[in-house]
Amino acid sequence: MNTPLVVLAFAVPVLLYISLPLLGNVVGMPKGKPWVVYRDLCASYGPVVHLNILGQSIVVLGDPRTISELLEKRSAHSSDRKQTPLVDLIGASWNFTWMAYGTRWRRHRRAFWQYFNQNAVQSAHDTQRDAARRFLGAVLDEPARVEDHVKFTFAATVLKVLYGIEVEAGDPDGYVAAVGAALEGVSQGMVPGRFAVEYLPFLKTAPAWVPGSGEQRMFKKWQAAGDVLKQKPFGFVKREMTNSQE
Repeated sequence: MNTPLVVLAFAVPVLLYISLPLLGNVVGMPKGKPWVVYRDLCASYGPVVHLNILGQSIVVLGDPRTISELLEKRSAHSSDRKQTPLVDLIGASWNFTWMAYGTRWRRHRRAFWQYFNQNAVQSAHDTQRDAARRFLGAVLDEPARVEDHVKFTFAATVLKVLYGIEVEAGDPDGYVAAVGAALEGVSQGMVPGRFAVEYLPFLKTAPAWVPGSGEQRMFKKWQAAGDVLKQKPFGFVKREMTNSQE
């Protein structure tokens, strides 16, 4: 089944798009800030917009009511994940967020839910409170770096909750840096329409001189970052477990 990619968007002004034979809407696909382009499409054409990119469908949902109707009330038909070569290329194939809907995904989700349901997450309240206090102190000390403080607080909190890692100020062990590098691949690599390999999978193994396949260096960087994020915190947990048994 060719499952369309579903993109969420929320309204305001106007972008006309052109559908070309065979190519479809390739010309109008965003290279940056896709939420602005999709928002404008929904403002012009309504809360459900369909795009055709080289024969592959993208459905843009433009208001909360439509999103709820299709993704919640009809979740049995809309819960699958779009399978794209970019998941491997950005180093995110191990993340169950991108797994196809099925037995393997449900097994991962069940394991995740045991520790992050409404009752279980209460055990993380102390960690979140401490992180909020550290964040406010950092903002008071260096208000001009508030964006850096937000990123550090988010990454440090997740690392503490998931792995028990206490990230020290300045991130001397590079854990927060590992999170940031891996998220760069997801945030940039998964922009619909940005990379031709998403619609022409053969470009994944094509030489760099082939048009549309010149991003291999970027992909290798993101793959390495994803591998570091997968292995580095897990290695910490294994060392701690070994030390506690000695």
